[in-house]
Amino acid sequence: MSIITISKGSMKKGEEVARKVSEKLGYDCISRDILLEASKDFNVPEAKLRQAMDDVPSFFNMFFDKTGEYVNYMKTALLNYLRKDNIVYHGFAGHYFVRDVPHVLKVRINESLESRARDVMERDGVSYEKARNSLVRTDDSRKVWGKKLYDIDLENSTGYDLTFLIDTITVDKAVDMICQAIDLPGFQSTPEVLSRLEDLYLESQLELALQEYSPKLSIRVNQGDVNIEFDGLLPKKRNAMEEIIEKINRVPGVKNINVDSKLNIADIYE
Repeated sequence: MSIITISKGSMKKGEEVARKVSEKLGYDCISRDILLEASKDFNVPEAKLRQAMDDVPSFFNMFFDKTGEYVNYMKTALLNYLRKDNIVYHGFAGHYFVRDVPHVLKVRINESLESRARDVMERDGVSYEKARNSLVRTDDSRKVWGKKLYDIDLENSTGYDLTFLIDTITVDKAVDMICQAIDLPGFQSTPEVLSRLEDLYLESQLELALQEYSPKLSIRVNQGDVNIEFDGLLPKKRNAMEEIIEKINRVPGVKNINVDSKLNIADIYE
């Protein structure tokens, strides 16, 4: 029982690898499109979430204040799927959301620009130059997306357990190697790591519930115990603390609530 995230530097072959790995292992295969469907759970227009991923420059100009909120929607939806275990997820930056979960096998599929351009030429019936220019623009936007939202370089191999250049290895061979790697002890689910996924999912739910206070507070969950640390003064609302505690208690799975003892509570009520 394990989880695999596949980051795609090659859309066509990345999807093919993900599908074949899931079929060989008998795992569920999910993509960002499934996460977009979850937008209805949060009453958020799917178009806005899709724009957040596909149209970086205009998105940051028009909806900058909503960026963190939309990212939290996507993260919460993904973690909800992953905590069920036996999942192959292929999509953009999924590995980032589970970077601290050691048993998740994080894979990157790369392919040369030339090879990808030929695929686009065949798919869209356009010239090589037009296909190549389109891919360059998309790659640049992805880099901006990753840097602005996560402060990560999506092409940095240190973020992955396995990285493949699909030009020099067949899809089927990559599938075989991924399936072999998932059998290693370090990538097997244990009660401890599944508990950590539950905690991450609860953290993400709480971040959504308390997003009006972000980034003034940080939330960490350990086996259902919620720990809150304040990085700045809360809005000057007389009942700010009571409101926060009430919102936390509304989220299923919360056991105990601990507030950073260094916080000067009097400051909240000024």
